[in-house]
Amino acid sequence: MKDLTLWITVFSSLISAVFWAVSSLTYARPDEAPDANGWSGGSVQDSDGNDVVETLSKQSKWNKRAAFFAAIAALSQTINTYLQFASSTS
Repeated sequence: MKDLTLWITVFSSLISAVFWAVSSLTYARPDEAPDANGWSGGSVQDSDGNDVVETLSKQSKWNKRAAFFAAIAALSQTINTYLQFASSTS
C-alpha cells in the first residue's frame, strides 16, 4: 500500500506540473470576425496582442486540472506518511 500511495504521488505531481506548464503557455488571440450585427468584439489586449479575458479563461481551466492533481498528490503523500509512521510504531 505504501508503494501504491508513493506512485500515486509521483504520477499526480507530474500530471499537475504538466498542466501548470500548459497553463503558463496558453494564450488567446482576439476574435476579429464580426458578429451577426456587423460588430467586431472589443477586447482588452496585452502588449503582445492577446485577449486578456479569454486568455485568463483558458488558463483557469488548466489551473483547475493542475490543482486537482496537486490535491491528489498531497493527499496520497499524507496517506503514505501515515502508513510509514503507523508501521514503524507497531
